[in-house]
Amino acid sequence: MIEIPNERNGEDCVTFVDDTTVTAEGKDLEDAFKKLENIITKQGGVMEWAKTHDCQFVLNKFRLVGFTRRREPSMAGWKKTTTVLRPPIVINQHTVQPTTTHKFLGMIIDQELRFKEHANYTLVKGTKFIDQYQQPARVTKGVAGRFMRKFYLTVAVPRMLYATDIFLVPESPQGKGTKGLITKLSRIQQQVSLYIIGAMQSTATDTLDAHANLLLFPLLVSQVMH
Repeated sequence: MIEIPNERNGEDCVTFVDDTTVTAEGKDLEDAFKKLENIITKQGGVMEWAKTHDCQFVLNKFRLVGFTRRREPSMAGWKKTTTVLRPPIVINQHTVQPTTTHKFLGMIIDQELRFKEHANYTLVKGTKFIDQYQQPARVTKGVAGRFMRKFYLTVAVPRMLYATDIFLVPESPQGKGTKGLITKLSRIQQQVSLYIIGAMQSTATDTLDAHANLLLFPLLVSQVMH
C-alpha cells in the first residue's frame, strides 16, 4: 500500500502497525484533496489494494485534515480574515468531512501546524501526573526522594515531552522559541522538586532543582530533544 502514492507528484504514505496516513501536496487544498481522493479510489489504489489483501477499512474512521496557514477575507465584519475553506472528499459514496485536528501516533496535529492543541494536551498530562505523584511522595511515610526522582525522569518526562522536537523550540540567540510553554511546563517540575526534597513552597526554583539533582527545565528540554 505504501508504494501506491507517487512521490514525484507530491504524494506519500506513512504506516505504523495498523495506522496509515496518506499525504498529498498541491498548489491549493482542492488540488491536494483531489490527489488524495485519487490515491484511495483509483484503479490500483488503496481501496482496491484492500480488497486484494483481505483488508477492510472502516470509512467512518477516516479523518481528513488540510494543512495550510493561508487565510482569506472574512464575511464577518469583526473578523478581518478566516481560515481557508476545506472541501470534503468522497470515498465509495461516503463523504469525509475535514477536521481541524487529528491525533496520530500520540501527536495532536492541527490544520495550521501550530501545535497549540498538543501543547495544551501536554500540560494536562503533566498536571494529572502531579496529582498522582504527590500521594507516594509524602514526606513522612512516602517513597524516598531518590526513587521519586527516578520515577519522574523515567516515567513522567518521556510521556510529557513526547515528540518535543516537533512542538517545543528552546530559547536561543536566534529567538525566544516557545518560551511561554516551556515556562508553564517548568512549573510541573517545580512541584516535583518540592515533593522530592520536601521543601517550602517559596523556595527558589533553581535551588529546588539543584537539591533534587535535576536539570533546569529548559536544559532538560534541550537534552530530550538532543
